[in-house]
Amino acid sequence: MNAMVLFSDLDYQTPGGLTLEQMQRDRKQARPATSTLPGAVEQDAGIRNKMLLAGVSNQFSLSPKFSHFIMVQGSYVDFSNPFITNYERRFEKNFAIRTHLNYEEHWNKITAEWRLGFEGGSNSIMVRNYDNIKGIKKRLSKF
Repeated sequence: MNAMVLFSDLDYQTPGGLTLEQMQRDRKQARPATSTLPGAVEQDAGIRNKMLLAGVSNQFSLSPKFSHFIMVQGSYVDFSNPFITNYERRFEKNFAIRTHLNYEEHWNKITAEWRLGFEGGSNSIMVRNYDNIKGIKKRLSKF
């Protein structure tokens, strides 16, 4: 039996593109505000991504030539992207299963393997866009 678990919690700023002149002057500066839009710092622009991926698998030996493999895994993603112009929230749930019957034959220097199986998965994704008001999601945007 094998098991795996992966958890990530990423949080990084996305200051936006700079002109060549702005980059040469101070490459750490963020996209400044314009007359119509606030800047990246004011809007708390960034990516926040939490993910959990987990699964188990097992291979059973049925005889010297036959075996069976099965794997089940799932993942969950909680994603936020406050941007200069909007605030995106995304939730993803994924599930997968893989199973196969294996047959292995050996002849002198030649080995052949056959597999008959099934693989399937499902996912559910919900994406919502809001107005971004100084890093806080507000009413649902109309786009």
